[in-house]
Amino acid sequence: MLQHSLQLVKKAVGEGILLDYFIYPGHPRNVRGKDRADLMRKVTQYFEDNL
Repeated sequence: MLQHSLQLVKKAVGEGILLDYFIYPGHPRNVRGKDRADLMRKVTQYFEDNL
């Protein structure tokens, strides 16, 4: 799965596309605990900045 993420980032960089991207290691499917709170903070900030 990490390989696909790295391919995505490489392609975006190659095409000059900026990504809002962050990896939470140790969560195979769903982000939980402190990482979940951090993710929700990032989502909220993204909406405030872009909507």
